[in-house]
Amino acid sequence: MKKSIKIPGLVFIIFFLFIFFLPLMARAQARQDTPSCPDLARVALDAAQLQCETTGRNEICYGHINLEASPQPGVMDFLFAQEGDKAGVTDVQTLRLSAAALDIESWGIALLRIQANLPDDVPADQNVTLVLFGSTEIYNTVPAVPLGELKVNSAQNANIRQYPSTLAPVLGTAAPGDTLMATGRLEDSSWVRVKFAPGGGTGWLSSALVSSESDLSELSVVDYRDLYYGPMQAFYFRSGEVQDVCAETPDGLVVQTPEGDAEISLLINEVDIRLGSTVLLRGEAGSVMRIDVLEGAAQVTISGLTINLVAGSGLDLPLGDDLKPAGLPGLPRAYVWEEVAYTPVSLLPREIEIAPPLDPAALAALIPEVEEITPEAVSVIPGEWGSCGSCDSCMVPGECVSAPDGSCLWDPATCRYVPPPAPIVEATDAPPLCPPDPTNYVKLQLTSMCSPDPRSYRVWRVRNENPYPVDFVWDVYGGNQKGTGTVPAAKCGIAGEASFNTKTIDGENTVRLFVNGVQEDAKASNPAQCIE
Repeated sequence: MKKSIKIPGLVFIIFFLFIFFLPLMARAQARQDTPSCPDLARVALDAAQLQCETTGRNEICYGHINLEASPQPGVMDFLFAQEGDKAGVTDVQTLRLSAAALDIESWGIALLRIQANLPDDVPADQNVTLVLFGSTEIYNTVPAVPLGELKVNSAQNANIRQYPSTLAPVLGTAAPGDTLMATGRLEDSSWVRVKFAPGGGTGWLSSALVSSESDLSELSVVDYRDLYYGPMQAFYFRSGEVQDVCAETPDGLVVQTPEGDAEISLLINEVDIRLGSTVLLRGEAGSVMRIDVLEGAAQVTISGLTINLVAGSGLDLPLGDDLKPAGLPGLPRAYVWEEVAYTPVSLLPREIEIAPPLDPAALAALIPEVEEITPEAVSVIPGEWGSCGSCDSCMVPGECVSAPDGSCLWDPATCRYVPPPAPIVEATDAPPLCPPDPTNYVKLQLTSMCSPDPRSYRVWRVRNENPYPVDFVWDVYGGNQKGTGTVPAAKCGIAGEASFNTKTIDGENTVRLFVNGVQEDAKASNPAQCIE
């Protein structure tokens, strides 16, 4: 007869080992289930690509979790809560995205396609693309404004003018029966602002020359001095800091313009940015906005200062707590490759290769343009003199630019270079002498305009891009008509203009333009008739 063997000690040991290793196995399984940064980035980008492929013009798409959207005041039935949802950008006021989180497998991604200042006749699939990713927030500053369709009802071509006056320069003409889109009106509705195809800009048209099925009084009253911005063409944004732990899922905003030569204009944090390229932007309230050009070129204008950037370069602009500029930008710099390498360019319609950081020689070529700062622009940042070495601890290497005497002017708060103000010149009663500079002089441009009565007389316009007035002489080729005039100086980037008339003669009616006895331009007359 066999005796039974009791092994309570063995059971206890097995039970103890099970209890001890269970949490370890659970944690190991959890680590196995948690995606890595590259895995999360791949899943999120693939999902956003699939969900947002059909996003149309002036639409926003929910690409990947998590994000929150708030509608513009008065927008009802707003639904934008899950991947694949789309909404008109005019309906969205604020969009907030979440930073990457491995534990819940989220990395906020949104895609926008906007028209900006692209002309209406550009194909609907050609748009400016914005991709927001990570801890990023965007606030739309363009309200939803009513638009009106107008038809030119005059018997002749109607002039589209720079501002609402028959004395204003003519930007172009609209033929009888042409359809235009109105974006605003004067308070008395005597003039309407219309979208004008060249450059995607706007001009003014007399209300007497158009008809509309809708009431013009429904258009918004606008100041003729205000610029027109299309849906989401002007906005504030901010992003989180550059992430060191998860480089594959950064925070920021990337903007890409469509194919072609069109220059796109955006107002971002009240900074005018013009680009034909792909640009990465990051910005923190109370810190800086970083603008990096990944391909192509961009132009940044603030406080009258314009800075040109090329692929591989960028600049930093101080921001206040309100996300508005808090001073002048620093000098152009080469960007840090690690900070741009994981920009989600795969979601952009144009395939690009991110340019390598700009080499020192090419970067140096950008510097002279930054040093042309007016005293008025310099005055917005307090500065103090000091040696270039005093800022080595906080500046980007190579950013220090010495004055001829070996000194530099720095903003002590941000340690950025600011050129010294120009010397003050005492005013005199005598006007300044501004003879044409043969090295920088820009030739006058002659344009033949339409005339209210082309059978009797022809109309001509002279443009001057020089910062001083220029005297000119004109004559009609093959005739005995001649005259003189002065075209005003260009101001604030707008060319000076003068006009004159010539009596119509048989034949081509060609006018020649001379400055100091040298012919600068010649044009044949435009025989078209127009009014206003």
